[in-house]
Amino acid sequence: MLKVKEIFRETNFSKTSQAKMNFKTRDVLINPKHIICIRPNQSSLYEGKIDGVLANSSFCTISLNKGNAGLDIVVVGNASELQEEITLLQKKDRGLLHG
Repeated sequence: MLKVKEIFRETNFSKTSQAKMNFKTRDVLINPKHIICIRPNQSSLYEGKIDGVLANSSFCTISLNKGNAGLDIVVVGNASELQEEITLLQKKDRGLLHG
């Protein structure tokens, strides 16, 4: 399983009915076999607005196979870093005996 930090939007409503959007992170475990593609996310929407994430961090979008539908999640990190992690996981899996 691949562990990544997902960026998600939390919306809070105040007494004045104005929505305040906060971006937060949470750890997510992904089965690499369900990854369809990884693409860079150049959005400046997240920069400096997420607690615990450096302002100069890069982000990418992971598209996952979810049966008839897909699921896109935005994660901290770039595509090259994730590709390296996936490659290491695949090398580890090849060493296991299935039986």
